[in-house]
Parts: sequence; structure tokens; C-alpha cells
Amino acid sequence: LEAHYIQLDTGATDIPAVLAASFIAPEQLFIQPVPPDQSDLSRELPETVGLLIGLMGLVGALGLVWRRHYGLGLSALVIAGMTLFMVTSASLPVWLTTTLLGQLRFPGRVLGIGILAIALLAGGCLLWLPARWRSAGAALLIALVMAAALPTVYPSRDWLDFSNLSPVDAIEFEYRTTAFGTTSYNEFKPFFGQESTPYDLPPDLDTYATDPFRLRVRDVLGGTAQIESIGESSLRVTAESPVEIRLRRFYWPGTRVTLDGNPVEPQVDPFFGLVRVPLPAGTHTVTLWQEPSLAQIVAPIFSLVCLGMILLLWWRGAPLSGVMPEPLSARLAWGVAGGVVMFALINSLLIQPHTDWFRLRSPVDQPAGMQTAVRQPFGDAYQLLGYRLDQTSAAAGGRLDVILYWRALRPLDRLYRPVVQVVDEQVT
Repeated sequence: LEAHYIQLDTGATDIPAVLAASFIAPEQLFIQPVPPDQSDLSRELPETVGLLIGLMGLVGALGLVWRRHYGLGLSALVIAGMTLFMVTSASLPVWLTTTLLGQLRFPGRVLGIGILAIALLAGGCLLWLPARWRSAGAALLIALVMAAALPTVYPSRDWLDFSNLSPVDAIEFEYRTTAFGTTSYNEFKPFFGQESTPYDLPPDLDTYATDPFRLRVRDVLGGTAQIESIGESSLRVTAESPVEIRLRRFYWPGTRVTLDGNPVEPQVDPFFGLVRVPLPAGTHTVTLWQEPSLAQIVAPIFSLVCLGMILLLWWRGAPLSGVMPEPLSARLAWGVAGGVVMFALINSLLIQPHTDWFRLRSPVDQPAGMQTAVRQPFGDAYQLLGYRLDQTSAAAGGRLDVILYWRALRPLDRLYRPVVQVVDEQVT
């Protein structure tokens, strides 16, 4: 309902390149993930279904066919097949021609939804077992799946403290990374301003920690003025000559402004898309508020309707006999829940703080994944430790991945971005 008010709906010229660099190679879809290197600042979870889940999905699909659950098996196979197709480069035309789909930018995100269908297929493995063994078989398969996932359950940077975050931290993060609204591409920024977001630190930054929503003035145009805050949504402005104030609020449909209690039409700053209010000389009270949009009105109603449907299904009882010949025992469900809670406690109290089990921590000057050492310093800021090149050739229009390993030689006060070039040694 509101996509046409933000840059998400305007498209971006870099989307084809970002998509092309983010697809998952078919041979990577069903591999057993290796433990992330805890010494690596850019630690990422591998994008893969996993070897075990892939094998279970294949065996389970055959089990669904054998037990003649054709509808369930076919539906899960179609969704799983579409998922695997959408994360590979063959789906690029679909990403580029489907409205707003390309804005996801990273095809691997589709796995988060499609893995449910693959997991449903994997559960079909139980259909190969006699009914009296299915609970024990389910417990064994769940344990195997959890064991296969252990190398990837420790990706967090445990030296970061998130316990005392405030809006000041968010503002400083945006200023340092230029990731407005914690997004890298400004896709949720209102499109009313033609230029980029004003990345500046407010002079009263510390006050955002306790009063983040108070109305503030970014600057005064055409003269000088004294600004006094009155509550959360009002300002008292005193100016000796006519001026315009530019507020630290993006214009959005439904923005309402009053001047000395009288409604005035808010103006939109064409540079940043902020709200501008012209003021005559003298002392005036400016009040700003936002009327609810159609999306804000519809969303809670839609949620309440869905909640009512869930309660109705729960009250009537949803039939399960059409999915499985008979339900699994409640004892298994409690056993799984208890096992997860027990592992979480052991992990928090013993494994994570006192061991390196299931984790890889390589020396900071010798990354585990690095193949070729370079050790080339760049001034006193960075050293290029080396690189990894998993292939020696690429087809025309194909993809060639080069993984560079860097080390900071001192605390850095800015962000650096390397540029990788392919050159012909016979020419340059």
C-alpha cells in the first residue's frame, strides 16, 4: 500500500549485478557446512540446504509416493523445486521481471521460506518405518539434524555488547556506515527528496538517548532563530525576520503542521525530502503530527482477522489424518522440547564460555580458508594477508569468486573498500 512512496518502488540500476554476484552455485546447495572461522570479522553462515537434509528430502519424497500421499508430496516437491530454482542463476530473468522481487537482492533469502517444504519432504522418511518405530525414528532423525547443524550455531561476534543500546548508537552506526535505517541501499527512504540522506550528527545527539522522538530543527534557512522545544511534537521559534525551518522529519503523506494552532500546508524540501515550514517574523509555535495511513489502519484489522481464524481452527480442531496415517506421540514432542532446552543450558553454561567445541578459530595472520599468502601492506592501515581462488577459469559472462583476506594494522577511523581488477599481464 505504501511502496510507491519509497525508493523501493523506483528500482535501482545495480540490482542485476548484485543478483548475479549473489546466486548460489548448484554444487553448493547440498553440502555439509564447515564451522565459521571465529577470528574472521566477516563471518557468515553458509547458504546451503545441507547434505543431510538433502538426502532426507530425497528419501522422504519417495516415502510419500510409496504411501500414496500424492497431493502432499507433489505440493512440497513443487515448492522445493521452485526454491532451488530461484536461488540459482537460471532464475535471473524471473528476478528482474517480477515487480519488487529484485529488491530482495540476495536470492539466498528464498531458502528461509522454501526450506519448510524441503523439511516436510525430509519428514517423509518416517513413512518407510513401521508405525510402532516412527517416534523413535523421528527422535533419531531430529538428533542427527541438530548434530549436523552444530558447526553453524556459533556465528555471533561474542565480543560485542548489545545490552545497553540506545537510539544514539543507531544514529552513530548510520553515520559511520551510511546505512540509513540499517539498510544498505536506502530502499525504505521516502522518495520525495531527490538527493541522498543528510548524513550528519545532530548537535544535541546525547538527548536522543532518552527522548528520541522529540521534534527537532535541522537548520534555519534565510536567517537566524531561537528554537525552544515544547513537549514531544511542538517547537517555539523566535525570529527577527521571516525564515524557514527544516525539521528532522521526512515528509510522508498524512503529515500535518499547525502554526500557532492554525493548520498550514507542510512544504517538502526537494533536496532531502524533509518537512519545511515558512515562518513570519516574531514568536510562533509549530506543531507536527502524523495522521495514520491506510496501511496503518488496515494492518491491525487484517492481523485480528487472521488471529480469529487461528482461534476458530483451534476450537474446531484441525484434522491431521489426511497428512499422516496417525499422529506422533505427545511424549516425542515433550522430549524434543526438553532436549532443546537442555542443550541451550549446557551450551550457555559450558560449551560456549569454556570450550572451542564445534568452532574454528584460526590465527589472525593465517586465516584457515586462505590458499595463497601475499602479506602486502597498504600504508599503515591494512595488510592484504592473501586470497583464495577456488577456480582457475570462468566462461564468458560467468562468475569468478575471489576471496581476499585483510588485517587491520591499527584502529581505523574510516571505512575502506578494496577494488578488484582483472588485468592482462601482457598489456598492463
